[in-house]
Amino acid sequence: MTLFTIGFTQKSAKQLFDLLKKNHIKRIIDIRLHNNNQLAGYTKKDDFEYFLKEIANINYKYIKEMAPTEELMKAIREKQISIEEFKKQFLKILKERKIEKALSKEEIDMSCLLCSEAKAEDCHRSVVSEYLRSKYKEIEIINI
Repeated sequence: MTLFTIGFTQKSAKQLFDLLKKNHIKRIIDIRLHNNNQLAGYTKKDDFEYFLKEIANINYKYIKEMAPTEELMKAIREKQISIEEFKKQFLKILKERKIEKALSKEEIDMSCLLCSEAKAEDCHRSVVSEYLRSKYKEIEIINI
């Protein structure tokens, strides 16, 4: 079972869609807290869902429960906490939310967690993917 992750920041639409197609992604799992604001650009929810289907025949699913809280995002943005503390607190939130129940094993395979950060290690998607792997040991995680 393979789970991909990607961030759209610092990628053109062409680069993003080419990567998704090249890796045979079946589904984007959008785990952003805000997926409809002006900063989302070409990944704004309704437009992005349409582009994914039309350009690459990729399904779209938004799971807000896999996003950090507003308070946690503010704390990291304002450097009130370290990235390590952010990840620790966020992992606790994921456990409380039991996010593994939001997706079946079939939905995870060949899906791609989407967020904005360019590097997975700087993003909550790394915490989400590792949490899911702790629940399903057979998951291989590939950051694209």
